[in-house]
Amino acid sequence: MARGGAPGGSGVHGARSGLGFSSSSGGSNDDAAKLYVGHLPSTMNAERMLEMFKPFGRVLQIDVIPDRERQLSCKGFAFVLFSTPEEAIAAKALNGHVVEGKSIDVRLKAEPRAPREPVNAPVAPVNDDAKLYVAYMPDHYRAEELKMLLQPYGLPSDVRVITDRETGRSRGFGFAQMMDEQQAMAAIQGLNGQMLDGKTLVVRIAGAKPP
Repeated sequence: MARGGAPGGSGVHGARSGLGFSSSSGGSNDDAAKLYVGHLPSTMNAERMLEMFKPFGRVLQIDVIPDRERQLSCKGFAFVLFSTPEEAIAAKALNGHVVEGKSIDVRLKAEPRAPREPVNAPVAPVNDDAKLYVAYMPDHYRAEELKMLLQPYGLPSDVRVITDRETGRSRGFGFAQMMDEQQAMAAIQGLNGQMLDGKTLVVRIAGAKPP
């Protein structure tokens, strides 16, 4: 039974940001048609999720989990319920899709997470001309997020985000070794100056003087 009125989003800080289009029975049948969507940007909301997923079928429910601690719209993951498992499986085609520089993770909620390669593998030969300095990253970025940011441009390794020794918090910059100069330049051209979570990224060869 459809919920009253037109679909609409709820508040994002005190509660989940969600869209509901019909009631569902709950339980394992729902899980078979429900997707987990991870590595989302903090600006994501239910309306944008709907635009991404509606081409694959009838979306019944979207729950975007807010980051209450940081007062952000999205904590980095959400759930999408389709009307059938077949539609949910088709929507897995979005796995790896890049949204605001992040490669999203799309899988069935009941599906075990695929093992990931270590953050710093494979190890590229040391090449100072292919080592990147990345600054003004979002505060929540760690090595894994930085690696995913760079993956569309090549194979980053030796990925490090510099943290404060006392607090353990990110200082907003880090380094990554790309496989060669071509990959490094592709990352610079694609990311330098881009806005990410309200910050303008700086990406350049490590050791190079600022322009």
